[in-house]
Amino acid sequence: MTALLVFAGAIAAIVLLIAAPWYFARRDGRRGARNATIAAVVAVIALPVVFVSGCEQYGCGQGIIAITFLLPIALITAAFVGISGYLAVRSLPHPPDSNR
Repeated sequence: MTALLVFAGAIAAIVLLIAAPWYFARRDGRRGARNATIAAVVAVIALPVVFVSGCEQYGCGQGIIAITFLLPIALITAAFVGISGYLAVRSLPHPPDSNR
């Protein structure tokens, strides 16, 4: 795989994670946006943890360099997902029976 395809896949994954709270807010209201935001943030933060544990178990020397660059990107993505979830909850109209 070329580096361009990897980069495009990473950008697409980030955009889909940021869009997830909006989709679930429209579908399930406030609770759906909150659950999607929590799930996306946990998935983004768990990704570097899984990579680190895999590198420790299998002894990859060069892989730890990639993880060093992956962690700040994951933290920034988690922050954007949290902000997106907050905006989704506040800006979309909710039915009167939803948890407000």
